[in-house]
Amino acid sequence: MRARANDTLVMFAIALGAFTLAAAAGLINLLGHGQYTVALIALFAGIAILASMASLEIALLCLCVLSFTDGMLKGLDPTGMSVFAKDLFLGLALVRWGWLNLVRGDWSSLRIPLVYPAVLFIVYCTAQVVNTTTLSSVVALAGLRSWIVWIPVAFLAYYTIRHQWHVQWLLIVLLTLSVSTSIYGIVQYHIGFDHLFQLGSGFAFYNRFGWDEQTVRATSTFVSPGTFGAAMSLMVIIALGALWYLQNWPGKALALLTAAAGVVGLGTSGSRAPLLAAAVGGVAMLLLVRRPRVVWTVAIVVLLGVLMVTTLASGAFARRYNLRMLNAPLIIHRIMLPFSRGFQSALDHPLGTGVATGVGLGRAANIVQETEGNLEVAQESWGMVENEYGRALRELGIPGATLFIALLLTALHGGLVACRKCRTTAFLTLAAASTGAMVCTLAQLTGGSALYLAPGGSLFYLSYALAMRLPELEAVALNRQAEEATEQQAVAAGSRPVSRLYVRRLRHGL
Repeated sequence: MRARANDTLVMFAIALGAFTLAAAAGLINLLGHGQYTVALIALFAGIAILASMASLEIALLCLCVLSFTDGMLKGLDPTGMSVFAKDLFLGLALVRWGWLNLVRGDWSSLRIPLVYPAVLFIVYCTAQVVNTTTLSSVVALAGLRSWIVWIPVAFLAYYTIRHQWHVQWLLIVLLTLSVSTSIYGIVQYHIGFDHLFQLGSGFAFYNRFGWDEQTVRATSTFVSPGTFGAAMSLMVIIALGALWYLQNWPGKALALLTAAAGVVGLGTSGSRAPLLAAAVGGVAMLLLVRRPRVVWTVAIVVLLGVLMVTTLASGAFARRYNLRMLNAPLIIHRIMLPFSRGFQSALDHPLGTGVATGVGLGRAANIVQETEGNLEVAQESWGMVENEYGRALRELGIPGATLFIALLLTALHGGLVACRKCRTTAFLTLAAASTGAMVCTLAQLTGGSALYLAPGGSLFYLSYALAMRLPELEAVALNRQAEEATEQQAVAAGSRPVSRLYVRRLRHGL
């Protein structure tokens, strides 16, 4: 008790100091420049920092909100503060997590199977920063961040999810964010980006996502249509699992609306890889559940979403989801060409060329030119970012790509084991949905950086942590139900209430 009181007192003092500094910064800005918007943002940031220092749950909530509004934040402040904000709250969550582990002595989150491949992969990527072929230290740090930034979310989420109400809280937050962004994406598809251009010049990069003067590919609050579609493909699968897990009707209605609106949002984005990956992940979910009621429910929800797509996003389907754009030779070419380049590079450089050095199939070439324009970048670096496995082979070499695949397969194996352990329909369906979301991400990696751009990476590791916790929570719930049933039988047989200790002894035959 004393340790917990000291923990609370110290964190409160730190949070109060951060809040005071943020409030002072907002007040100074307001008095000096009269910028009310910046002052309010500084004040809300101080409140969020305070809450994140006091609660790991709030820190994860802030991370989720920032992930789902990444594009909007980049448009409002194109200087890179949105990247700093995600890193800040991730750092606060890690500090809080480490503090709680030290105070409580609970290191269970470091005993999950993902620990060893994650640590080895992080160490290897860090070593690649000093690779002799690295063209820029700035790019090397950016590349390191792109590979490992979201891995800690798995351990943070696993530590946080300890009770069923934690699962419900997490699902409600994700569903609310998803349905809000999907509805806004549908509206944006019809009205365009003009309302965003009026907010500032930072939204000018959205101009490249228009087909013509009347039609755009919706980005919602994300950085690109592909990121929007990737988020919706994952959330549709998670929402289908939440539909069976959440027991109250408002929660079920929210999950149903999220799934249907997510299908439409995916359509308005015009993203092909997320659409195909969602189909793969959805099939994986149904194969893991194998419950006729669940299959019929999923079929009805998807049919409802498709009917809504034909009404609200028919133009996107006509332009992007047709035989010309979805033909097998084109898809195979855009997936296999970068992979073959990465494989050839791994043969020439078995230990890799360094994380995002400017010669990888990544986002490094333009970063090098923007930050250090005097450097010459290899012409081949301008290849399409269409296969993350190929990028791993080129930048990390054979050992790094092996560790990367081992990390992904370990996460997938954890989800499969969780599905095998769960017995009730509610827990099994949510575990299967979490595993299906991971399968969806693995499929998307063949067509882009699905583990780097928010919120794809965070959702992948959140899904893993959720799947790992569900069998434990189900066992607790079933044990509680059995004790309550035994207690009712004992009360019915006797004339007065009995203690829980007596019920447990009676149940276990002691």
